[in-house]
Amino acid sequence: MWIQTTQGTFAVARSPEDLGSGMLRLLSNSYGDLLLLSDRHFNSIDPVNCSSGFFTHYLRAPESLVTLVIAKLASEVWYEELPVAIETLSGSKHSAEYWSMYKNLHNLQPQQECNVAELSGKEQVILKVGCEGGSLSIGMKEENGQRSFVAHIFDSTPTFLSAEDGDGVVINSGNEFTHWDEAMECLSQHQWWKLHPLAVAQQFQELIIAELRQRGVDPMCEEWSHLLKATIDFKDYKY
Repeated sequence: MWIQTTQGTFAVARSPEDLGSGMLRLLSNSYGDLLLLSDRHFNSIDPVNCSSGFFTHYLRAPESLVTLVIAKLASEVWYEELPVAIETLSGSKHSAEYWSMYKNLHNLQPQQECNVAELSGKEQVILKVGCEGGSLSIGMKEENGQRSFVAHIFDSTPTFLSAEDGDGVVINSGNEFTHWDEAMECLSQHQWWKLHPLAVAQQFQELIIAELRQRGVDPMCEEWSHLLKATIDFKDYKY
């Protein structure tokens, strides 16, 4: 999630190692903006250098505190006053850069609605998970009456996969398998169930639920339930 504030522009994201800890990260390419935000709202938590990815710095804070800070920032300034507030707090150069970004956002054309599990070429997305800088997915292909499953691994950071897997080199590979279990085994090497779920094809939801339970993951947990609620009977679900 992106937030535009009077103290700068930040990305808010959850890293895989933050799952279950109740922590979120605020990321920026401006150390000064993060430091100002931290001094004012996050008890002066020191920003940390990003080892990889699209941002240079981040600070890590409890999700409950981040929620309160975002609510406070949203109520600080009327929209008409935002340009002046940004320039006052961050300087004219920052203000010009932020509003140049706004113009580009204004020119974005609305996309046509589509199903996340629609065909990509001849391949249907069954499962996709990821985090900043990387993703894992399984797709299904049917050609000449033959069905196959493709396990996709994309990684652009040295922290998403282990050093022996990638060591910081961008990985973008797809391995094709005849059987579902083979494709799932390929993804399981990278513990897909610990990453952020992005898409689950509706007709395969029961299969994914079974895979999650097999790995000790509750499909009703916050991370997965929004994708699987069409299949799980929440009222009658037994823990």
